[in-house]
Amino acid sequence: MNFSRRHAIQKLRSRRQRYFRVDREIPSRIFFRNSNRFFWQILFLGVLFSLLYWELISSGRSISLIMTMFVLSVFLFGFTLKFLLSIIFPEVTLDEKGIKLRGIRKIGWAEIKALKIDPTFDLYADIKLKNGTLIHHRIEFSNAEKLRMQVRSFFRKYRQQ
Repeated sequence: MNFSRRHAIQKLRSRRQRYFRVDREIPSRIFFRNSNRFFWQILFLGVLFSLLYWELISSGRSISLIMTMFVLSVFLFGFTLKFLLSIIFPEVTLDEKGIKLRGIRKIGWAEIKALKIDPTFDLYADIKLKNGTLIHHRIEFSNAEKLRMQVRSFFRKYRQQ
């Protein structure tokens, strides 16, 4: 009886530690980029483009195949441009001074009252400032658990400074 109760308490404690986990040793700056998904989309569209080009060369001139290749090349160019921009401009930047979300000014840790990363449907960052302002920002990053842990670690370490 005592063993099962102790086991249940340990299981609950380990769940809490996994959910509210923080890193003790964190670097001075972390960037979160969303470039992995674009890389695979570019690779898939490039292979599809080369197969269509090979089909066009071997079968003769078909206007529908040329139009398909043109539309595919426009998508390929757009994904390549978005991939390069995601490498240059990161989605989320964490450092000692604060958090910087893409498209929003840098928010200092001292200004933040509450911070929540919500991965229910899409990944959202809800930031409640001390002056009562609520910032609700959609993040296009796939690894929600890593982002939550790092944001929580930075917030705990630097909010008192």
